[in-house]
Amino acid sequence: MTFEEFENEYKRLAQEFPKEFGSSQRKALIAERVLMLPRHWFKKFIDRMIITANPRLDIEEAARGERLSRAEHELKSQTDTALKVVKEKMSDEALKGILKNTNASNLWEAVKKAKESK
Repeated sequence: MTFEEFENEYKRLAQEFPKEFGSSQRKALIAERVLMLPRHWFKKFIDRMIITANPRLDIEEAARGERLSRAEHELKSQTDTALKVVKEKMSDEALKGILKNTNASNLWEAVKKAKESK
C-alpha cells in the first residue's frame, strides 16, 4: 500500500477513535507495521474496528500475523516452483545426495532447512 492510501485509511481510524489513534507516534508505529501489507487488508481491519466499536483490537499483532502468513505462503510457493524444476532436471542420485547432506526426508524439507540456516 502506498503512504497516501495508508493516510486515507488511518484518517478514518483516528476520526472514529481520536483518543487511541490521534497521536503521531501511534500513527508512525502502525505505519511501520502495515505499509508493506495490501490496502484491502488494512481497510478490512479498520472496518472491523469501527463496526465493532472496538479500538482495542491489536492492529500491530494482526499485521504481524498477516506478514508471517504471507511470507510463509511466498516461501512455499517459491519452494514448490523450485521442487518442480528440480524434479524435472535433477537425477535421482543428485536428489538422494541433497537429502542425505541436509538430513531431510524430502526436497521441500531440505529447501526449508537451507532457508532457515541462512
